[in-house]
Amino acid sequence: MHTRALAGLFVTFLSMACHAGTSGSPCGASLGEPTQHEGTWRYPLSLDSSGWFLAGVQLREDGDDVIVKVRLGEIESISDVAPSRYAIERSTVLVRGPVRGHVDVRPFDVALRKKPTLVPLCFVPLTKPFFEHLLWQGLATVTQHSDAEQSSYARAQSRTLAIAYGDAFVKLGELRGFREEVLAGARHVQGYLASAAGRHADAQVYFEDARRRWDRVPQRALSLTATFNVAAEGLALGKAGESLERLQPLRVRSVRESYAPIWVWASNDYCVALRNLERRAEAADCFGDLVDAFDAMNEPKEAANAICNRGAALGASGRWAEAGAVLSECSARRNRLGFPSGIAHAELLLGWQALETESASSAVQHFQMSIAAARKAGEASRVWDARRWLAQAWIDGDELPRARLALAWLATDADQESSRAAQWHMAMAQVELLADDSAAALSHLDSAESQFRQLGQTAALTDARCLKSLVDTTIDVPSGCDALTAGQALLARGDRAAARRRLETRLAAVDRDMLRRFLLAGSADPRRALAEMAQLVSEAAALPLEHPRERSQRGQLLSRMSFELARREESSNDGRFARLALEAAWWAGGKPAGLGRRLSEAEPASTPSQAFAAGPRPRLEDGTVLVASTSFLGNGYLLIARGETVSSVHLDMAEVNEAAASWRERILGGAESSDSARHAAAALRLDAWWRSDDRRLVLALHGGLSAIPWSALPIPGPERSGMSYRPLVDQVSTQHVANELRARARQPESQVIRFFPDETDSGLPGVGRERGMITDLARHSGWITTTSRPPSGGVLHIAGHAVADEVYADSNRLLAPDGTGSPLPFPRELVRDSRLVVLAGCETGYGPSSRWTLPSSLTSRAIAEGAEAALGHLWPISDTAGMTLHAAFYRSLIQGNDAVSSLRTAQLMLLDSPRQRLPLYWASPLLLVQRPATRSAAQPLAIESSRARNAVLASPMTERAFPKPFFHHRMEQPEWPSKILFPAGAGTSKPLPRTAFFGAATR
Repeated sequence: MHTRALAGLFVTFLSMACHAGTSGSPCGASLGEPTQHEGTWRYPLSLDSSGWFLAGVQLREDGDDVIVKVRLGEIESISDVAPSRYAIERSTVLVRGPVRGHVDVRPFDVALRKKPTLVPLCFVPLTKPFFEHLLWQGLATVTQHSDAEQSSYARAQSRTLAIAYGDAFVKLGELRGFREEVLAGARHVQGYLASAAGRHADAQVYFEDARRRWDRVPQRALSLTATFNVAAEGLALGKAGESLERLQPLRVRSVRESYAPIWVWASNDYCVALRNLERRAEAADCFGDLVDAFDAMNEPKEAANAICNRGAALGASGRWAEAGAVLSECSARRNRLGFPSGIAHAELLLGWQALETESASSAVQHFQMSIAAARKAGEASRVWDARRWLAQAWIDGDELPRARLALAWLATDADQESSRAAQWHMAMAQVELLADDSAAALSHLDSAESQFRQLGQTAALTDARCLKSLVDTTIDVPSGCDALTAGQALLARGDRAAARRRLETRLAAVDRDMLRRFLLAGSADPRRALAEMAQLVSEAAALPLEHPRERSQRGQLLSRMSFELARREESSNDGRFARLALEAAWWAGGKPAGLGRRLSEAEPASTPSQAFAAGPRPRLEDGTVLVASTSFLGNGYLLIARGETVSSVHLDMAEVNEAAASWRERILGGAESSDSARHAAAALRLDAWWRSDDRRLVLALHGGLSAIPWSALPIPGPERSGMSYRPLVDQVSTQHVANELRARARQPESQVIRFFPDETDSGLPGVGRERGMITDLARHSGWITTTSRPPSGGVLHIAGHAVADEVYADSNRLLAPDGTGSPLPFPRELVRDSRLVVLAGCETGYGPSSRWTLPSSLTSRAIAEGAEAALGHLWPISDTAGMTLHAAFYRSLIQGNDAVSSLRTAQLMLLDSPRQRLPLYWASPLLLVQRPATRSAAQPLAIESSRARNAVLASPMTERAFPKPFFHHRMEQPEWPSKILFPAGAGTSKPLPRTAFFGAATR
């Protein structure tokens, strides 16, 4: 329980002591000499008299936090309501004497500095003190029970009952003439319960009533304690200014001299109020003074709390160089003290620091340690805070599914009166914005704004309004917005002059400042903007090499730049912006954004020795169309490149996501899904950019766009036999470009197919027949099939059951073929030696999908492990259809065709089959190919010559397509090799039951 909320309450037991018997009293309660073991003092306790009694002990202590536990016979009781410092602990039980037992006194968090002093208690029935204490013991019991509940729902219900018990206690006490201090104590307990339940407004009322009753006694110390609690609840309600006024009288010298604990608590929360009022420099100095004061007072616990808060204040002020050393000292002090509550606080702050200065993965570790320590301490509020910041780390690390899950754990706390509910809505708004669902984001922002306004949290209210103005251009941009948010919102309104004024101030964070400079350049005249924006795109591409930390937001930053350039192209009809937008989108996909690598991977994210710049965008042969994507706040663009021409197509991302989800659902339901397919094509604006001479489609897409079965989209032309439209696969082959970079030389070609695992799944007869068909094809063409380790450069064929997870990439796994369902280790070494990996199992191309990257699937893992290409499946595949498709794929591959053409051939074969022509059977496979990489830093996008630059800038081009390159990389631009095994992306929908859509077995 919260020590401060109830600390002064137990002083009431001093006044109750006159009703207590001692060792020489008629009750005959006596204590023996104690023994000590591992910090706990044990006293023998006996009650010699016969009859019913309230018996126990009270402890007089003025320096340590302790817990008192009494056991008499089979009955046990712990300190009435909470451990408290500088107060009186007591514990009693209702027993029938004579009886023997013992009393244990143990420290709450810091080791006891001296032997405890106990006094026995004994109350005789049928007296007013007995009745008071009996009912009080009931209030203590229900309060302790509510704190002991494990589930949040049961805990909330128990606290509600305990608060109601407190109301009944006070009403009955007023009727029966209970002493005022007893009724004040009950109100104090109710204040604690309401605070713990998040009902801070009710807690203020209870503590204020307790204060008035303490004044009547009079009890100066307890009145000041209640005053402090009223102020503390005001802080929880966001009323920092009001709390500052209430705390000021508690910080005077007379309180420090006579009531030191109250001065300590009030001084700390006074500094907190300054921080909450955005007076961060004052708060940092305030906490610094407290550290010195608490060290002088020999208050190690409070000093540790103050130094941790000082580090937080310094960080909030952007003074991270100072904050780092202070937070390190914070952690050291917390760990020396050893109590879990303090460790949880320190780890929370270290995680926050890591988000700002180190890495998202480091922050995740700190937040998880904070959660564990807070659970051990039983502090639900600290668990909430750590989970909320864990979600923020996942957001920053481009792990949106994990962020959603972390926030889902907090949804049950959304009814709290504190600002936590509003913070939850703000975090959910971030997730929805990154998922391109502006409507859902606005709904959360509306809720956050309403709650911040109700709580009077003006700074947080401004933050919510600023974000709303960024999403909804009809809302005025608040004057208190940070420069970057305000600049973006003003540019969206076309107010370039105002945007320039807000964007002129330099920002501390490298990535944020680069975006500021980019937007500032974009707000200038188009004649001057283009060259500067091109230079900044190149700088952003080099960011991980110059600032190699896992949280490098290269993907986010370049995608954001790409979006702004595409929007400029749309408004100006200037193809130069479209070309530069494509370059930025290409560089953005050159490495996974956020964490650099998924946290489930064993290898670390980018380091100077491991960072590779993305290779240049390849030249496109005739008939090849490259499609890249970018989006921001629900609006998106497809960037379409053919040869040397580039154009953009605007998308409504909410419409795209809805259409794609509906189509996938229809496909998995076994329908032809022609209406849903046409809806998806319309959302993708296919008719605006598709051409009849396209023959190869190369996709460099992000998020959900990469999960669409592009090969099944409808295109103009005669209907395919047995279908009501012509699917895209009828005209072109399709391939996706992976996020991962090829950081080593390509494998030599080897005509070897290695089967893995050695055995086949007896429950999947098609897997065995599939191997036999592939072996026969290879034997007649001079290829080799084997189950031993082949030379490098061949094909690795992995067939059998596989499972995928839409949240955790490390839950994507292969299953052993022995029927046990046990995981099969991923064959990393075999994958690394292979040019092509065929993952012929269910959902091997499926996994968590985030805003900036392809889904993290078994297929993408094969690329990450070093394979040049990988084939996977977006959904569960029929064993029979899988056998047919894979055999047809290998027949074409062995005949000398490249992988992407071979995949199309296999898909067309199933499409021509009366039993397997539905997209369900042939549209799930996708090929994924590595991007080229170079160890050199990103080269600037340069204008060919000063003469060309001046000519073009003097006469801006108005065509979306233009005849020759304007920007180029200072390195050779390779063409798409005809023999490379091009692959594709992976899916993102929820895993479905294996037998949901197929009568036969699925893999």
